[in-house]
Amino acid sequence: MTRLLDGPSGEATPAGVRARSLLALGLTAAKQHDRLTEKPAFTESPRLAHIAGDACTAAMVLTRLTETQLNSVAWGYASAAGEHSRSHRATQFDEALCMFRGLGVEWGAAVSHI
Repeated sequence: MTRLLDGPSGEATPAGVRARSLLALGLTAAKQHDRLTEKPAFTESPRLAHIAGDACTAAMVLTRLTETQLNSVAWGYASAAGEHSRSHRATQFDEALCMFRGLGVEWGAAVSHI
């Protein structure tokens, strides 16, 4: 999927479609504990979602990215400093929570409130 999204056909694909594709890629990579694929997918996806005006996808990715950071610290893949700091993660969850509430997506607000 990354080769497709990085190539000419991926560049011609609308930002919203690319954002949702990267969300799916990140979720798949997370289930497989593939940190080298997961992090770039979850990092690029919200940027594309914002470009596309797709707040729901941006909020979902932000929630998943924050969960990934929590898991990385818990599983010993990362230290609790930097992007994985508690305050940084709390800010990301709050941002996702605000987006979900603004959209009226109750399940998303509940997941972001963990």
